[in-house]
Amino acid sequence: MTSTSLEDLIQQWLRWDKDQTTAAEIRALCEKKAQPGPASIAAKDELEERLRNRIQFGTAGLRGRMRAGFAFMNCLTVIQASQGIAQYLISCSAATEPLSIIIGHDTRHNSARFARLAANAFRSRGINVEMFEDYVPTPLVAFGVKTMNATAGIMITASHNPAQDNGYKVYQSNGAQINTPVDQDIAKSILENVEPWDGAWDEKDILQHPHRLLPAIRKQYSRQLLARRLPTEAKDTDDYPSIGGVYTPMHGVGWGIAAETALRINNRTLIPVPEQIHPNPDFPTVKFPNPEEDGALQLAFETADRAGEKIVIANDPDADRFAIAQKIDDDWRRFTGDQVGVLLANYLLENELQGQNQRKVVMLCSAVSSGMLKKMIEAAGSRFHFEETLTGFKWIGNRAKKLQDDGFAVLFGYEEALGYMFPEVSLDKDGIAAMSTFLFALSRWRKQELDPLGKLHQLYHKYGYHESINTYFVSPSPGYTKGFFARIRESEAVSRFSLDSYKVVRWRDVTNGTEYGYWESKLPQDRTSEMLKFDLVEAGTASSMKTTSNEVVNAGPAEVSFTIRASGTEPKIKLYLECSSSTEYQAVQHAARAFSCIIEEWIRPFGQRLHHSGNATSSSSRAIAVALG
Repeated sequence: MTSTSLEDLIQQWLRWDKDQTTAAEIRALCEKKAQPGPASIAAKDELEERLRNRIQFGTAGLRGRMRAGFAFMNCLTVIQASQGIAQYLISCSAATEPLSIIIGHDTRHNSARFARLAANAFRSRGINVEMFEDYVPTPLVAFGVKTMNATAGIMITASHNPAQDNGYKVYQSNGAQINTPVDQDIAKSILENVEPWDGAWDEKDILQHPHRLLPAIRKQYSRQLLARRLPTEAKDTDDYPSIGGVYTPMHGVGWGIAAETALRINNRTLIPVPEQIHPNPDFPTVKFPNPEEDGALQLAFETADRAGEKIVIANDPDADRFAIAQKIDDDWRRFTGDQVGVLLANYLLENELQGQNQRKVVMLCSAVSSGMLKKMIEAAGSRFHFEETLTGFKWIGNRAKKLQDDGFAVLFGYEEALGYMFPEVSLDKDGIAAMSTFLFALSRWRKQELDPLGKLHQLYHKYGYHESINTYFVSPSPGYTKGFFARIRESEAVSRFSLDSYKVVRWRDVTNGTEYGYWESKLPQDRTSEMLKFDLVEAGTASSMKTTSNEVVNAGPAEVSFTIRASGTEPKIKLYLECSSSTEYQAVQHAARAFSCIIEEWIRPFGQRLHHSGNATSSSSRAIAVALG
């Protein structure tokens, strides 16, 4: 579009866009542009922003703000994406191969209409469309693709993004998210099919098409969830304590299936947060509908306090992420994504060790997640295997499918951002499956007189304490982000093999494929990203460190790992740091010290224009307090 005049872009948009709302947005800007004065310049600049560039199609499909223009989410860009995908599927299939696609949507503004317009495009090219007749959680679409052997799947959702956003998520035939180079091929096909086909805007036909997909898929999905605990636990339900807790779907779509699942597991319903139980696309009670965000669970805590409950569980609005919190004394403690991940993994490991199978078992996590899972797997025995992938469930899911095809039982995969995958159910993150697994585990722990925090400390005692600090820095532009990583690579920061008092034992430049030291996890090179990984060990001893009670700590060297990467969807540079040690105090102190060293020796010298968000998550608030002073 770069060589096309703005006037031609305007006319092209108005010719193709049949949505009265978005067409009116462009006409209003045109009227302002025609008037003399500063408003004209501003209107012209805005039209350039909206029409000059296209919304990028990537491995997560589309996601962005809903506005008129080729650069945003709207009916026309949804039609164009659907036409491109339809033509791509046809070009990849044999002439006699029947093609089918499953389409679902959440309750965001325009989601239902986007789903209908997408369905129109596929049906117009003879592709069979199975469309959920009502809103659904994202995990049901991923499960449906796998269960019904569909060619592809589409979910209209922006997950936990703000209310003004929407998205278009694409699954391939194996039930996992599309990955490179498929996303690039689809993006090319979209550009070749931008003009709406005949009937593209006619929704009447698709509205008359009967849809009965939800009951059948939901029944099979529920059966899969309930089949995943030990047979002895399934038979002896009465011996296990009745459990519950407070649940919030964050104004999203999770409540119905979450309540049903909990009731089937333990014959006790969850207590919903009344202000958040019903879907509401405006998300009126939260600043961001993301359980990771500070304050997002405040109403859930208040509900639990009134009900006398000590456990809060949450899904994000499309129910593909899962979070937990526990009341300790008078305070609510949110568990990090890594802590939830190791708790769920441990429950599954215990099941496997108690079972009769002697199969080869694999668990996976992304490169920015905790190293604790690897320790747990290695301690379980020779038939258990661990794999690390690049960030994102496009990598975790597709790698899990390859391992399944190679004869492994892949039980679990996770990423620190509250995403948990159970490949025996589906090959994408699944907040409902995570919830059911947690409820199974919680029931067992309570029989053992443990709560989630008690179980976590039991694991720390066995595998070492793991303290994490995760945060991000806002970059002024993509160019500055690339320059930041280039400045690090050109400096001595990588080559000198030390950071303050820590010795670098191995590092890997995922972008360029270079590395130092023996790196067991052979992460593939990814030139489309910016990512550096480091493993360090404390060069000295801890004998001089003292606790707050003046107790001298001498627990051996601490191990530190950290990753710096550029976000693929936002102007952010993300930092993930973890320290492991044999004592909690040592882990907290070294995590804080290493974090401070990275800020002083890397971020400030090489990223002077980066702005720290002030938003940091940690296994404990003490680590952040120490690190940020």
